[in-house]
Amino acid sequence: MAMQRLKSSRLTKIKVAAIIMTALFVITVCPARAEDQSSVLEQGPRLAVILVIENLNTADFLAEQGLLRQELLPRGSFGIMTTRSSGSFLPEKQLMTISAGLLSIAGTEAGLIYESSEMVEGIPAGAVFTVRTGEEAPAHGAVALEIVRIHNRVSDSDTSGVPGMLGGILRTNGIRTAAIGNSDSLGKVRRTGAILAMDQTGRLDLTAIGSEILMADLSFPGGKRLNSALALQKLQEFRKQNARLMIVMEYGDGERLAGELPYMSALAAAKHKSDFMRDVSLFAAEIMENLDLSRELFVILSSSPDDAAWAGGDRLCPVAVFGPHFDQTVLNSAGTRIPGLLIPQDISATIASYFGLELPASANGRPMNAVAGEYHELAASHARWVNTEQLRRPVLETYVVILIISILAAAVLILWRGRPLLQSLCRYLLETLVFVPLALLVLPLLGITSLAGVLLLTAVFAAILKTIGSAICKESSFIFAFAGGLTSIVLLIDTLAGGFLLHRSLLSYSPMLGARFYGIGNEYMGILIGMSIVTAAVWLDHTKIKSRWKLLLVALYFLIVTVITAFPQWGANVGGAITAAVALPITFLMFAGRKIKPRAILVAGGATLALLAFMIIFEMRKNPADMTHLGKAFLSLINDGPQTFMTLIQRKISMNLRLFRYTYWTKVLMAFLLILPLLFKRPPHVLAQIFRKRPMLRKGFIGAVLASIIALIVNDSGVVAAATCMILAGIGLIDLVLIEVYAPDSVGAQQPKTAKSC
Repeated sequence: MAMQRLKSSRLTKIKVAAIIMTALFVITVCPARAEDQSSVLEQGPRLAVILVIENLNTADFLAEQGLLRQELLPRGSFGIMTTRSSGSFLPEKQLMTISAGLLSIAGTEAGLIYESSEMVEGIPAGAVFTVRTGEEAPAHGAVALEIVRIHNRVSDSDTSGVPGMLGGILRTNGIRTAAIGNSDSLGKVRRTGAILAMDQTGRLDLTAIGSEILMADLSFPGGKRLNSALALQKLQEFRKQNARLMIVMEYGDGERLAGELPYMSALAAAKHKSDFMRDVSLFAAEIMENLDLSRELFVILSSSPDDAAWAGGDRLCPVAVFGPHFDQTVLNSAGTRIPGLLIPQDISATIASYFGLELPASANGRPMNAVAGEYHELAASHARWVNTEQLRRPVLETYVVILIISILAAAVLILWRGRPLLQSLCRYLLETLVFVPLALLVLPLLGITSLAGVLLLTAVFAAILKTIGSAICKESSFIFAFAGGLTSIVLLIDTLAGGFLLHRSLLSYSPMLGARFYGIGNEYMGILIGMSIVTAAVWLDHTKIKSRWKLLLVALYFLIVTVITAFPQWGANVGGAITAAVALPITFLMFAGRKIKPRAILVAGGATLALLAFMIIFEMRKNPADMTHLGKAFLSLINDGPQTFMTLIQRKISMNLRLFRYTYWTKVLMAFLLILPLLFKRPPHVLAQIFRKRPMLRKGFIGAVLASIIALIVNDSGVVAAATCMILAGIGLIDLVLIEVYAPDSVGAQQPKTAKSC
């Protein structure tokens, strides 16, 4: 006995030593790999021009008869950019995120950028800036007067993007920044384009953003518009004075027009919108004529769609890039893995890459490249993304409401026995609801785009699966194994096949939200892990395979789920990998009849660290531009220090707290938390009878609860994963209690039927 304990102790020490050695190997090897990827600053003259246009829609850009599509796009590459922001959307937030190279935040004060010589309440803006910041104002440039408030707003938020990071890196490397144009209107100063060119201190080198850049035009709404000729003159003037330069040009007529639309008739509004599209197309074409696109870079981007498109669910912005290497139709970003779909941070990464620079490791954008494609395919993808955004909330809210009502109805029927008919209806509804995640996963194959059609077909498909399950699974718990097994298998196959269904499902991630673009999202991650545990538990309770072999099959199944969830090319879900690596081994040990001692927890923790180490090693073999979030986070930790890790943790906590207040999945989790404790008290002894008949189900339920808790802790949208992880386990337990309570002997002591495996 003593010898066994000694051997066990030695094995434990060996495992711990192996984990430590793996971690040291990763830490030692990765910095060298990361440093190998650094690029050398490109030499020679370099000019990048960014044209910022507000209230320009993707549909406007892709209109087949429009000048942008006919004249400009054939000379460059086109893509669609997400507008993810913290809180409600503002164009200032979008541009600040590009400026920071990482999700950032801004208010309207971010656009209060003045030329140093402009008068602000009788005082030169440069003098005001120096008093507020202690920094010297550039003589021929501009200053962001509210730069202190801008930084404070970021510090008080759940974002970590540093305002002006792009401009700061350019200026540090001898590349000057300039801004031309504004979105000023009557009595309102608004220079949002200049946000892209400022550095962290709020300074720009060269500017023409004052009132002089506008001209009077009584035929234009508001009476003033951009003086295009003067703007082009300033462009030439700045480029002649500077060999290495980034110029941001703001075409603010779109914002000035939007401010006047509420006072215009529909006919007049349509005419002015058409004129605006013509004028901005001609202005962009004139800029291109002044550039040498064989060596100079030109970017056209919209900082926001117009109000009508936004109200219709279109929250994406068009982007076009012209210049070296952008000679194919579609823009591509390694960050989204979806040709044609970009994030704002990709703009800053592309500009830095053009100048031969790299952004800090914490920046999560990727330099874009061009790939072959068709405009009509991109337009179809855009329409699908918009449709998904329109349907997503009402469909999921309907599911959540029905789920909560069913859970509460079951609680009432359990505590106060009603008629058997009501019990049967409630059970039918509960057993149908567990098939809804699978129905929502495969529904995109049918191409349904209407809300009524999606709701109807989801209900019909789930009901059909429930009917099939009831027909082939006679033991009451088998239907949950059928639902869980079928759903998890389809999920795993789709993930291995590239995620065609996951990219399109309403229960999965949405490109419109801009939080995730590949792998397994937290909704289906929770479903996969929770359903895998319940499926294994029910199967173990009733299979006739010998104990050793059935446990081996479960171990293999759990290993497959963990690897696919974790692997960067498949599931790419770090929080899911941690959840699976901790919860599944502990659940397996319970299935095997082992007591959960501190040693078992240490083993699970060691397995998690080993898995993360393997994932990091795999990531560090890549170019930084191709890394997933895990690789970028680890590279940032190496280069920027522990503060990056602390910022990441703070952001995840803040995200969870905000989601806990606002997401509808919180209500599902609360419903389970309210009813499940009741099941252990009333009616008395019912759960004991259920678990006596199904001992593995009891362990599976504990495992699902454990997975839910871990998912809540380690994911930045943990409440979502925690709720979906409990769907099958919670509903399955409620359903079995309903069966026992309404058994003929009224105390739930009905003898179990002979199990018939499905």
